[in-house]
Amino acid sequence: MKKSILLVGNLAIDENDTESGKYRGVGGSVYFAGKTVHNLGGEASVLSPFGNDIPKNSLKGLTLLNHSMIGPHPVVFRNINTENGERKQKAIIKKGSNDYEMDSSLEKLSSSSDAVIICPIIDNLTASDITKIKKRFPKSLYVLLPQGLLRTVDVNGNVRPKEITNEKNLIPLFDAIIYSDRDMSDPYEKAKRWSSHISTVIVTEEKKGCSVYHKGRLNHVPAFKVNTIADSTGSGDIFAGAFVLGFVKNRDMVSALNLAHAAAGFSLRFLPNELNYTIEDLKGFGKFQNRIISL
Repeated sequence: MKKSILLVGNLAIDENDTESGKYRGVGGSVYFAGKTVHNLGGEASVLSPFGNDIPKNSLKGLTLLNHSMIGPHPVVFRNINTENGERKQKAIIKKGSNDYEMDSSLEKLSSSSDAVIICPIIDNLTASDITKIKKRFPKSLYVLLPQGLLRTVDVNGNVRPKEITNEKNLIPLFDAIIYSDRDMSDPYEKAKRWSSHISTVIVTEEKKGCSVYHKGRLNHVPAFKVNTIADSTGSGDIFAGAFVLGFVKNRDMVSALNLAHAAAGFSLRFLPNELNYTIEDLKGFGKFQNRIISL
């Protein structure tokens, strides 16, 4: 039976400088994680405001729960690579970016979701929003990708770091949290603190792999070796989507982490509109590196 994953956050229009050049296309954590769930045989439902100019052909395989708004898409992200290798971000946030239509959208889901991934790219979801979702799906696995909650956008569109609002009430709502070591200045201090309240915290570390705080124990899982990178945008979200799907299918932490690293590593050779790999592709990728991939 297919596993169903609900993803809540903002689809975005990305305007990026990448390792392969410039492009404009669909982005956002719900897109990258959702496409991964679909590619690997799961059902991905997306709850996100979106405008009538978003290219629908890019969203194949995703079930959109909202109606499109009249007018342009409300969230545009510009990722600019600087000379020192860092990524500078600017954002255009328009009216409608908070229009999740939460109640009516959740009613469209006829069955429960095996997991819910909360993954905003701007700070527009609150503890009360998540509590409302948990009342609808009380038995689901809840996973937070907190990147958007760690951002603020100034009047000039510059994306700046900030602390999570209402952390005390928000963090305990989740079973797992996944984020990059670049998302904050103190990723491991927060991982230690948060893991005292919830089961699992995963800190991804690009080519080094990830640090996993699970039930009071710390482990490190290495990444896959990758020789060619076409575009690294969204690789952390791809990791998360594969991990969640793998975990709800097998309930095996090591297997899910290997699947996540395989998906993230394999995706680096593609642009976002080319993310059409399958589980068989990932198994072959794993076999080449003497690692077993299962789902």
